[in-house]
Amino acid sequence: MQLGRAEKLVNGLADEAVRWGESIVLLEKELVNMMGNTVLAAGFISYVGTFTQDYRQALLKKWMNYMTEKNVAYQPTFSLTDNLGDPVLIREWGIKGLPADALSVENGIMTTTTKRWPLMIDPQSQANKWIKNMEKVNNLQAIKLSNPKLSVIITTAIKLGKPIMLENIEEMLDPQLEPLLQKSIVKYNGVPSIKMGDEYIMYNQEFKFFMTTKLPNPHYMPEICIKVCLINFTVTPGGLEEQLLVEVVKCEQPEVELQKDQLIV
Repeated sequence: MQLGRAEKLVNGLADEAVRWGESIVLLEKELVNMMGNTVLAAGFISYVGTFTQDYRQALLKKWMNYMTEKNVAYQPTFSLTDNLGDPVLIREWGIKGLPADALSVENGIMTTTTKRWPLMIDPQSQANKWIKNMEKVNNLQAIKLSNPKLSVIITTAIKLGKPIMLENIEEMLDPQLEPLLQKSIVKYNGVPSIKMGDEYIMYNQEFKFFMTTKLPNPHYMPEICIKVCLINFTVTPGGLEEQLLVEVVKCEQPEVELQKDQLIV
């Protein structure tokens, strides 16, 4: 019995040795391409969130051509999902309501990695639903600009480090949000603080701020665009096809979907 177990262990480790060898080769290639991939990922998050999938790919191709001219190494098959995505985390997002098409997954990565607060163009409310489910355990509060207690709710959330979602915003934002959008965090009495109105509020690093709009094609002024990360969650025909395909596979071949989830885990 012990001999049999030892043989299984040796055979298993032999398979792992092959996988490790392949991983080493892959990581060596990624090391060479790391700088170019990082530049592409940073540009993607900073500039293309407001555009459709086709225009995003067109911009990415243009950047790649420029980097080729400048002899900057990058992965020819670069994608934001491969470079910044975590398969297990993306699977969890899907369970929480994020559609499984490529555009939505890219948007999810941008929403969670951007240094600026995300402003999501969300006429179909897909992002709204996903954020609410994802942050439910953190007691997310969804509010509107018309709420008379807006300032008090935001101030309390900043102190306690709770997430806030500002829903259904129009093309103009309340001036009182200016310090929050600019992340004007300073040291006050030795602790990180942010000035809201005439008062310095202790800033909890766990605080999160999301904004969504139902406007299908909003026009935000440049002074707003530079302070937020605009992300377009509008469903396109191509994205809808991908979403429907995922649903069809779940219904017609649930064992395939189950196997995919098990492989990710």
